[in-house]
Amino acid sequence: MKGFKTAAVSFAALLLSLTLTGCVGKEPNEIAYIVALGIDMSEGNNYEITIQYANPTEISGGEEGGKAGSAIIENISVQAPNLYAAIGLANKIVSKTFYLSHARIIVVSREVAEKGLRDITETFIRSDDLRPDIYLAVSPDGANEYLSAVKPAMEVNPAKYYQLVYDKNSFMGIPAGSAKDFFFGIETKNFDSFLPIAGVVGNGEGDEETGEDKSSGGEETGGLGESSSSENEGGGDDMSDKNTKQSEAPENERGFEYKMKDYVGGQAAIELKNKSESMGSAIFEGDKMVGTIGSIEGQMFKLLMGDYKYSYITVFNEQTPEEPVTLKMIQGKKPRYDIDIENKKINVDMFLEGDVSSLPADYNIESDIEAFQKSSEKYIGEDCERFMSDFIKTYDSDTFRLKERCKRKFLTNKSYDEFKESVNFKEYEVSVNVNFKIRRTGLVMREEE
Repeated sequence: MKGFKTAAVSFAALLLSLTLTGCVGKEPNEIAYIVALGIDMSEGNNYEITIQYANPTEISGGEEGGKAGSAIIENISVQAPNLYAAIGLANKIVSKTFYLSHARIIVVSREVAEKGLRDITETFIRSDDLRPDIYLAVSPDGANEYLSAVKPAMEVNPAKYYQLVYDKNSFMGIPAGSAKDFFFGIETKNFDSFLPIAGVVGNGEGDEETGEDKSSGGEETGGLGESSSSENEGGGDDMSDKNTKQSEAPENERGFEYKMKDYVGGQAAIELKNKSESMGSAIFEGDKMVGTIGSIEGQMFKLLMGDYKYSYITVFNEQTPEEPVTLKMIQGKKPRYDIDIENKKINVDMFLEGDVSSLPADYNIESDIEAFQKSSEKYIGEDCERFMSDFIKTYDSDTFRLKERCKRKFLTNKSYDEFKESVNFKEYEVSVNVNFKIRRTGLVMREEE
C-alpha cells in the first residue's frame, strides 16, 4: 500500500512537471509594448486614442546595435469610447498584440482635461495592466501632437525616456502627476492636483513642414492669471530650427528667479530635434482643468509643498541690480504649516540652504553675506507668499492640501467633513517666512587693497 502511494505521488508530480514545460501565452516577438497613450476629443462620444508602442527590433538592433529617436517608437491612432476599446480595435489592425504593462504616461489634450478626467481615471485606475504610478500630463497642443513630437535621441528605451523626464519633479518645477494621487484626490475630496504640461516646440506661426498652426494658445500661458501679448516672430525656412514661442514667455522681474523666463511646455527649447518638452503645470479643481502656471510658479509650489530637492536659481541683489546672483538652492526639510482656523490665518515656515554658483566678478559677497541672506529670505518669502495668496483667491483648488493639514484639529470624521464642505480659504491671510543660509560662497582668493 505504501509503495502504491509513492507511485501515485510520483505520477502526479510527473504530470505537473509536464504542464510547466514549454511557453505559455505570447512569445516576445508577438507582443507590442505600449509606452504611452494619448487622448484627444473626437466626434460624438468617442475619443481619438493614440497608442505609442516600442519597436523591439529597432531597440535591440541586432548586429548593428540599437537605434534612438523616432525609429524606436511608432504611433497608431483610433477612435473609440475608452482606452480598452481602442486597444481592442488596434489589435485588429496590427499583427502584434498590445500590452500595457510597460506604459509610462497618459497624455490628455487640454479640451479633454477641461471637460473632466473622472471617467478616464475610473477606467485605468481599476486596470490590472496599468501601473498605479503611471504619469498623467496635459498637452495644450493635443495629445497626438505631443506623442508625434517625441524623439528620445539620448535614450534607447522610450519608457526610460518618459521616466527620466517626469521624474525630474524633485529638481524642477514639474509636478509629480501620478495617476493614483490624482484619483485619490478626486475620490476623497481632500485635495486637488497639479499635472505637468507636455508641450510641443514650434516656430510660432506654424509647423515648418505643414504650415499648420501648432501654437499652444490658451489664455493663461504666462503664469497665474496672466496671458502673453507677445507676437510670434519669424516662421520662414531660416527659422525652422528655432523656437519663436520663446518670445511668448514673460521675463520675471521679481526677486526670486530674477531675469528668468516663466516658461510653459513648448516655449523653452531652442533646437527642434526633439520637439517635446515638459514645463509648467495644469491646475485642477476636482477632475477638471481650470488654468495653468509657468515654471517659476511651479518651483514656488514645490517649495511650499516640501517636494523641492535642489536646483539652480537666480536672486535679485541690491548691490548688483543689473546682474542676479545664481545659487544652488537646497530644501533642507519640509516647510512647517500652522493654520489658525479661528483667526483665519495660514502661516508657513520654509527652511532653505544655498551655495553660491555665479555672481558678478566685482562683487565681494563674503563681506556682505549676512545682508545677502536677509534680502534673499525677503525676496523668496514675498514671492512665495504672493503666489500662494493669489492662487487661493483665484481658484477653488486645494492643491496646497490645506484641508488635509487641518485634519488633526478635528476629533471626528463628521466634524472634519463638515469643515471641508464649509471652509473658504479665500478668506484666510497667508504669511510665508523663509530661513535661508548660505553654506558655501566658493573658493576665491582676493588681494588686499
